[in-house]
Amino acid sequence: MNLYIMRHGMAEPYHAKPDAERLLVPEGETQALSVATQWKQSSPSLDYIIASPYKRAQKTAQIVMETLVFSGELLTNPLVTPDGKVLEVAKSLDQFSPADILLVSHMPLVSDLLAYLTSGDGRSYGGLMTAQLVHLRGEHIAQGCMDVEQILYPE
Repeated sequence: MNLYIMRHGMAEPYHAKPDAERLLVPEGETQALSVATQWKQSSPSLDYIIASPYKRAQKTAQIVMETLVFSGELLTNPLVTPDGKVLEVAKSLDQFSPADILLVSHMPLVSDLLAYLTSGDGRSYGGLMTAQLVHLRGEHIAQGCMDVEQILYPE
């Protein structure tokens, strides 16, 4: 299975409004479009797009959906917020296995989830820049069971 983990594009400043209400700034929309356009060239196969309920993640997911011409439904998961718990998120994603999934979420969750799924260490991956996408492949969404296949950055 393939799991694509993407951080949302650049958003309004922290504390500008409640965190869940922060919107993408124009540069954030451009970042998301840049990564989605690069990704489209590799003809990704997706079964599901799952995003945080926060506005900036929803908008990022919508940009990707439109760029890839994804005809499925955008699923919203309240577990995939910035402070989401890695084990709960991994378990909720594994229920879709062996489907190919794009997850659009936030720091620090995306970094912690990547570390957990690749090295097994919940805090070893480092940060992701805004709109960065990491492609993982593995048999299961579980601790240390996935390998990094590709990383895309906004141009």
